[in-house]
Amino acid sequence: MGLFGKKYTPETQWENILSALKEGLSPIREDWYNVTISELERDILSLEPGLQPRMKNINFSEPLDEVILTIQTFSSRLHISNEKYIHKRDGKAFSKIFIETLWDGYDFDPLGQYIKEYYRLSNDLGPMYTKMAHDLCDNIFGPDSAYLSLMLVQYVRVIQYGACAMTSIAFGDPIKAEKILRHAGMKK
Repeated sequence: MGLFGKKYTPETQWENILSALKEGLSPIREDWYNVTISELERDILSLEPGLQPRMKNINFSEPLDEVILTIQTFSSRLHISNEKYIHKRDGKAFSKIFIETLWDGYDFDPLGQYIKEYYRLSNDLGPMYTKMAHDLCDNIFGPDSAYLSLMLVQYVRVIQYGACAMTSIAFGDPIKAEKILRHAGMKK
């Protein structure tokens, strides 16, 4: 349900909603990374010493921010479509403003490459989640870390649930956000 009890959100509200969404998603990326790194360190220590990878990026970095932002963008856009917050006839116009707002200040080329690949794989969730996890692994552990992608798939889902919940909040649908967070086990 969109703002004002209507199913579809009027175009006059898009800018405010997208500004709120961008503001809400931004701090989540670094918070997610900090929590994930500490959990990954614990998971890595449980591996045999010879299998324990070294983390290339202990600190949050721009390339990681770009990957996480792209996963958030992908997840948020699908959620908007699934929840019908925007009328189908307004989809193209909204998508343009959506991308311009969320990606403002970023280089569109790498983000565009990630998002195209995620959409290409979106009909088969397993490979899509693995690709997202692989992109994160490359930036955390380095290019020879594909085998660690399976460890990160669970963390990709956290990014997605968080993005969907924040999207519902930005669209004035806190009840849906609560349901998402409860379903994800992020709220009781």
